[in-house]
Amino acid sequence: MKTISRSKNNRGRNRAIILGVALTLGASLLIFTGLFSKTFYGTMVALSGGSQGVGQAASSFASVFKSKASLESENAELQKLIDEKDALLSDRDFLLKENANLKANTHFMEDTGRTRARVLSKPPFTPFDVVVVAVGESDGIKEGDRVMLGEIYLGSIEYVDKDSSRIKLLSSPDADIESYIGDDAVPASLSGKGGGNFKTSLPQGSNVKEGDIVVSYHGNTPFMVGKVSKVIDNDDNTFMTILLTLPFNLYSLSYVEIISS
Repeated sequence: MKTISRSKNNRGRNRAIILGVALTLGASLLIFTGLFSKTFYGTMVALSGGSQGVGQAASSFASVFKSKASLESENAELQKLIDEKDALLSDRDFLLKENANLKANTHFMEDTGRTRARVLSKPPFTPFDVVVVAVGESDGIKEGDRVMLGEIYLGSIEYVDKDSSRIKLLSSPDADIESYIGDDAVPASLSGKGGGNFKTSLPQGSNVKEGDIVVSYHGNTPFMVGKVSKVIDNDDNTFMTILLTLPFNLYSLSYVEIISS
């Protein structure tokens, strides 16, 4: 009787060991594959509960894999939509760029009467703040025509060829321009210093500060010519030196607008 009892105990112990090993291996597999979750935890508990638990476990596994397949399908569709959107945006940007190039290369004249001209050469490749553009006599350009960039007054046409023109910028070293600075419209005579820079002197105490807008007039129409970049107090406490600059990077200038005189 003792032998039979011991044999039953051994068989029970072996089954318990096998079940324990199986549960351990299953849990390890789930952890290492990143699939351990409440669902699988419930599945393992169901496995230890008998045949009914096996059915529940199988159902849980099927549900999880079905859910994963559904998510992968949805992600694929979303990625497809994103790719299509990126393609449309790239196409739009290309068309906008081509449109801008077309206007520049054909010297597009807007309703404002301005002729848009592509820049051929500019500082530092030209001396004394000279800009060469791809319009000329054949486009109706004449010496003395004003040159603008939006509402910024840049200078005027000083020489015209058949298909090109040369612009003298207001910031040329030998140029002077009457202007008004800041909210108080402080009058000042600007001297060009090259490189898109200007200089002037004002009495100490003039209400001028860095960032002030500088305007000039053509008839009764005001145009922006620059902005104050630095205010320097002189040692004699009588005058202060005002440094000014164009309100954009001259070296990145790609087109200008010409107003016929």
